[in-house]
Amino acid sequence: MRLDGHRESDNVEDARGGTTGVGIVEVFEIDLPEVPLVMDLAKTDEQRNILKLIFGRQVMGRPFVAPPDVPKDRVAILRKAFMDTMADKEFLADAEKAKFEITPVPGEKIENLVLDVYRNTTPALAEKAGAAMK
Repeated sequence: MRLDGHRESDNVEDARGGTTGVGIVEVFEIDLPEVPLVMDLAKTDEQRNILKLIFGRQVMGRPFVAPPDVPKDRVAILRKAFMDTMADKEFLADAEKAKFEITPVPGEKIENLVLDVYRNTTPALAEKAGAAMK
């Protein structure tokens, strides 16, 4: 079984006053297409929500964040700058020299994950996720 190898990024203000993310970059990825993702093994919505709660942090990788009150136009500029950097030939050449595989994911995608986790995590589901990690 393998975990989803993607790293994503986000610009979301969480309900608890957390930070706003700009981007995340993955520096490694193992591609084993014949091995199912852990999410592929979930048979019910509850199981999928438990796995999202447990493994969501891995999807988020190493986020670049900003405070939650940053104006949306500035967030858009930061996100664009992040993605532009991830496509920059000099940056990619440096990453290749360091033997880093760069697989950026736009901030908007992680927003959906974060909101989904907040929306679907009840105290009972959190308890089940905690028990599954023991």
